Amino acid sequence: MTYNTLTPAPAQSTCAITHHADARMQQRGISKEMISCAIEIGTVFQKQGMDMVVVRKKDIPKSMSRQTAGKLTGLVILIKGGAVITSYKRGQCAVRHLKKKNKKDMKKRHRLAG
Repeated sequence: MTYNTLTPAPAQSTCAITHHADARMQQRGISKEMISCAIEIGTVFQKQGMDMVVVRKKDIPKSMSRQTAGKLTGLVILIKGGAVITSYKRGQCAVRHLKKKNKKDMKKRHRLAG
């Protein structure tokens, strides 16, 4: 699997799936095939020390069926260290949501935790 990137990212041939990601995928009805397809066609944003793969409407190839395209549009996958951490469906505003995430919030959590 390779990344379709806005910013340079390392190419991944395979991604391991953590136990947390597997549990969340089962809860949210996301299959491993959807994850691999999303990694191949999605756009990668690098933020907060991880790769965030988002499948936008414009990333969907014309040859893909409507049903599959509907399932993939808005899918967000978080990858850190070559492993899928979690995945979820965000809908049409997935990219806007990721761009609003603030690093300061992450730093506050770590400071309070330690």
